[in-house]
Amino acid sequence: MRGTARLNLLNAVDDKELNRLVNDLYRPGAKVGSGSTADMIRVVGDSGHITKGQNYLKAIQKMFVQDKLQGND
Repeated sequence: MRGTARLNLLNAVDDKELNRLVNDLYRPGAKVGSGSTADMIRVVGDSGHITKGQNYLKAIQKMFVQDKLQGND
């Protein structure tokens, strides 16, 4: 796949909720790294981005445990 990490992930995800989470975690046109929350945590390290990353990780783990992810997810 060619393209940004964000677009590659969005194109690969089938689940609508997971797609929304990925869309929120990767900002289009961001100036830091890939635009991901993870890059912001590494570079900026402020508590707002750390909290966002932790919350989204918990949401994705919950989806996995509840067996909501299928296909390419």
